[in-house]
Amino acid sequence: MAALPDPETSVDLRPVLLGRQVRLRPATPADARAMWAATQEPESNRLSGTTASFTLARVRAHLRRIATASDRVDLAITRHDGDDTWIGEAVLNQIDWAQRCAN
Repeated sequence: MAALPDPETSVDLRPVLLGRQVRLRPATPADARAMWAATQEPESNRLSGTTASFTLARVRAHLRRIATASDRVDLAITRHDGDDTWIGEAVLNQIDWAQRCAN
């Protein structure tokens, strides 16, 4: 599996995508509090099939790890109007760069 480029030496492949109402950008540790708050919502957990409990520290660690993960791209969903607050996420995981596919 090919790795994403080293952020210190090359361009990151994680895109910023703009729509009419939303912007998708790479998730960062700055999104931790909003992401953690979402994990505390029973309905969100039910709809996503989440059964684990999350601490804010665990969410921050996850966001640091995914920033350099070669097998996934995690995009924060924010409003297109300039409010950069995390309101959701879109994730491509289990990326197989050789087969050009993902989950």
